[in-house]
Amino acid sequence: MIINPFPELEEFLVNGSHPPTPRLLHLLEEMQIGYKDLGDKIVIDPSLEPFDETKIMSELGDALSPSESVRFEIYRDIGSTNEHVLANVEYGQLYICLAEHQTSGRGRRGRRWISPFGHNLYLSIGCYLQGPLEAFGGLSLLVGMRAVDVLRELGLSDVGLKWPNDLILDRGKLGGILIEFKSQEDHGVGVVVGTGINLRMNDHHASQIDQNWSATESYVNLSRNVLAGRLSARLIETLREFDRHGFGNYLSRWQDYNLFAGQEVIVKRGSEHFIGIDRGIDEKGNLLLDSGGVMQRHNAGEVSLRPI
Repeated sequence: MIINPFPELEEFLVNGSHPPTPRLLHLLEEMQIGYKDLGDKIVIDPSLEPFDETKIMSELGDALSPSESVRFEIYRDIGSTNEHVLANVEYGQLYICLAEHQTSGRGRRGRRWISPFGHNLYLSIGCYLQGPLEAFGGLSLLVGMRAVDVLRELGLSDVGLKWPNDLILDRGKLGGILIEFKSQEDHGVGVVVGTGINLRMNDHHASQIDQNWSATESYVNLSRNVLAGRLSARLIETLREFDRHGFGNYLSRWQDYNLFAGQEVIVKRGSEHFIGIDRGIDEKGNLLLDSGGVMQRHNAGEVSLRPI
């Protein structure tokens, strides 16, 4: 289901053109949606690929069970997909939420996630899994690994991860994972997996990012609909796998994704800084940091390569 309170805007996005009414022009300017004015009509920026429910569902394939209660929604504009799914996912339901634009996109540690209209991927998937809550160590790493698998299959062979779950390409942040939980209940734990991936970034939006970044358009031409469908399918499978087996079965594969393996890094946690060699992770997904021969375990923090 596509959620858009503005019929004119929806017609424009679906058809690619529309008469230039004042209301529509105001919305396009307000939401910074690219278009070309041909006088009697306006046409959408050809570089934009609006989400298409039919195309995405075709990529989901067998990931959806016929007996499963599925709520699938595409918002043209939303505050935050993660926040929305977290508030609305119900027990026994699989909730898939995509957005063209987020006004309050969030990353880890409450950071703002720059979310321009129609350029990138903003995806949240919610469901209930078996608890207890402390059993979910490693979930964000596994989600990151599965996201990398999809991107590599689509041609981004050099993409990898920085612990715990930043998607990195050419030393710039390509995307990130945000895992959030609902209060634990008798029937399990509500889990929301949020994924943001940069496909395109113009100078205006790039200027608002305070770290090195990357976008897929510089390397491969990806369809947003194909990526949205395939990634959704893989993450649905991932949640089911994790519910059955946890993270332990995937521990040995982490080094295939870890771009900082064996390198000297800095772990920043609040005002504290820890320096050592990235030795991978333990069975709970904690970072193993070799600091002068002493193995430290970190369950939180920001990792960066130590300047040479």
